[in-house]
Amino acid sequence: MAHLSLSKILAVVLVLSQLTACATIINTPWQKVQIESVPTGASVVIEPDHHQLTAPGEVWLKRDTRYLATFELAGHGPVAKQMNPQISAWAWGGFVMLAVTIAGFVVIAADLATGSAYHLEPDPVRVELEPEI
Repeated sequence: MAHLSLSKILAVVLVLSQLTACATIINTPWQKVQIESVPTGASVVIEPDHHQLTAPGEVWLKRDTRYLATFELAGHGPVAKQMNPQISAWAWGGFVMLAVTIAGFVVIAADLATGSAYHLEPDPVRVELEPEI
């Protein structure tokens, strides 16, 4: 049975740790979020950045920020929906490598600093507007 040297094992661990930096590479700090309403045509304002659009539509939002989308349509009551940053699956790889090697610290620090470690939920944002009586 072949034995791996310590330097070969460390090299493999370092390569694997760099592959887990995918949150920064794959996600980027911005996320395209789908916005939908039933019925369609609702005007939507997303705070805190005051994005405005008509549903259905999409908007680019920073992954590490909490948002509130308010939907309004004539003849219907307004509906507000919160979007919250959650740790993405890609970032969990960085946390695993952090437990194994110091290189994991660099990986997860970069992901957290850029906001790429997060994924906004829910996505898509869907609301059903109720008719006013």
